[in-house]
Amino acid sequence: MQTAAIEKIMAILMLPISYLYVHAFYTDTYYRIFLALFTIAFLALVETFYFRRKRSAESVILLVGTTLVLLGSVIAGKDGAVGLSLGRYSVWEPAFKILFLHLFAAYYVICRSDRLAEGKSSLLLQDAGILFFGMPFSQIFLHIGTIGTVFRGILTGRTKERMRKLPIVLLAFSVGLILLWIAVALMSAADMNYSLLMISLSAFFRPEWNWGTLVSEILLTLLLTPYLYGMLGGFYRQTEESARTRGSNFRILQEKCRRVPQLVWILLIALFTAFYGLFFFVQGTVLIPTFFMKLPAGLTYAQNAHSGFIYMCGINFVNLTLLYLTMVSAERETPLMKGAVTLLTMENMLFSVIAFLKLLIYIQVFGFTPLRLKSVWLSVVLFYAGICLLVQVLSGKKTMRLWFIGSAASLAVLCAL
Repeated sequence: MQTAAIEKIMAILMLPISYLYVHAFYTDTYYRIFLALFTIAFLALVETFYFRRKRSAESVILLVGTTLVLLGSVIAGKDGAVGLSLGRYSVWEPAFKILFLHLFAAYYVICRSDRLAEGKSSLLLQDAGILFFGMPFSQIFLHIGTIGTVFRGILTGRTKERMRKLPIVLLAFSVGLILLWIAVALMSAADMNYSLLMISLSAFFRPEWNWGTLVSEILLTLLLTPYLYGMLGGFYRQTEESARTRGSNFRILQEKCRRVPQLVWILLIALFTAFYGLFFFVQGTVLIPTFFMKLPAGLTYAQNAHSGFIYMCGINFVNLTLLYLTMVSAERETPLMKGAVTLLTMENMLFSVIAFLKLLIYIQVFGFTPLRLKSVWLSVVLFYAGICLLVQVLSGKKTMRLWFIGSAASLAVLCAL
């Protein structure tokens, strides 16, 4: 495939952009600034690569979400926007915000390139596998090949005339920089405040590494650049038909994996349902006061919130895993199996409600803080997952996209707080 001019430009720009990312983790004072510069440059690179392609709803949500997460994790720092105004810590810890920033920015690439497997985020796990592993590693040598094309172009006759002008350009640029340095020195001598500002700027751009650090940064940059460019350039070269074929092949593979008799899953779901029914019966004296926003007898507010929230959310994750395995591996979907899945999904939603109410009782007494907003968000997202799953089972419509958009948008808002 012939290398386009935009690919050559992006291959060159990817090197300093990758260095910004690597250097961000080698500096203690300005790492948020360098990470912000990398994120902005990376998003600009993605937009430049794919500006001719149609923009999906997911790409808009992720672009806005990445911006919000960037504001919360990099610009706002330890305390987010709400944290600063309330004098408390932000909703998510800095390490989680950095993780979410990576996920948002990376997933934005595949959404903006319009190379989702089915044109929308209905195959999240499959798209994530292609995004983080399949495409970057399959195109790991694309950057080297593109840079080689750039150098071959320089050595051809078309650019010889430009190369003859290079010494003159460098000389003029050097003279201009010397004159700028003299002007800055004179202005610094004339005004003390301006001099202090220049000293601060020089401290920002002054390298903090020694030669060993410099070598390690360069080596990591050379390793990171092919990965990032393989991701961007790979989706740039991939055709829309190829991406859609990938989605179709994955669906075909899913159908081939449907080998577990539906009776097995029905019996397992019935067993889960029976144990949950027994749990609700035993916990009756605890659950009934909860639905009336009352503290159950014999429990403190902390014990009630801890046992109610953490364990209920854990049960949610177990149930969602079981429901996912049932829906992708059962031989066929019978009305009996749909009924079993519906019943378990409704019980799962009930667990989410219980977790939410127990947490609400605790907040009602001890007050609302941004940190507790994280727990509220998790219980709501799990309940929303149950609604989407219920709609998919009863109507047959794919609702993964709705859950993804809603969860991503709400998570981004929380990261900005």
